[in-house]
Amino acid sequence: MTSPNERWANLQEVLALAKYPNVAMKATGAPSYSDQPYPYRDIHDKLRQLYDAFGRRAGSGAPDITRMPCRGASA
Repeated sequence: MTSPNERWANLQEVLALAKYPNVAMKATGAPSYSDQPYPYRDIHDKLRQLYDAFGRRAGSGAPDITRMPCRGASA
């Protein structure tokens, strides 16, 4: 398992890509980057940075079920 710092180590490089108009961002499997249960508050600041950088090109992504921790789900 990786630490939060390792998971977000390349965030600044990804944010720098927002300057290119033909680059978009898709947040697929974002909850898998969290160490907390829903609503995954520990990644809100990172997601906000991505959304602020990419604007309308920051699309919502479909869940990547293979990476979902399924925390908070009821059986």
